[in-house]
Parts: sequence; C-alpha cells; structure tokens
Amino acid sequence: MRVRRSLRQAASRTSPLVAPTAQDAFTARMIEGLGFKAVALGGSTMLAARYALPDLGLAALAEMVETARDIINATELPC
Repeated sequence: MRVRRSLRQAASRTSPLVAPTAQDAFTARMIEGLGFKAVALGGSTMLAARYALPDLGLAALAEMVETARDIINATELPC
C-alpha cells in the first residue's frame, strides 16, 4: 500500500501544482493515471455529474461526503 502524500508536500515542488477536479472515483483514478500530483474536489462538479444540476444547495451534505469519501479512497493523490 502506498502512502498518500500531503497537499503541502505536493505543492512544495518548484513547478506549479495542477490539480484537476474529480467528479467521482472513476475520474479521480483517471487523473492519477494521467500523472497529476493532486486531485481537487468540487461540490458543483460532483452535483453536475450525479444529477446534471447546478450547485443550488439541493444535495444533502451526506451525499457530498459520500462522494468525497469515494474519491479519496479511489486514489493515493492528495486532495
């Protein structure tokens, strides 16, 4: 099992840290597979992928936490 680097460690490099936004666990793995050093999480992205709706406060916090947990568990990248 690999150890997850912290976001601070990933950002300490001399080149800019590019962190694409994952909408679910699958896209998080794609981001990791493409060689990025971090992944971003965004509520509006998660809602758009799940419900095809803008972030207007329509989703419950539990749904957002569940999706974030899935993304975090799918990759070793810092979020």
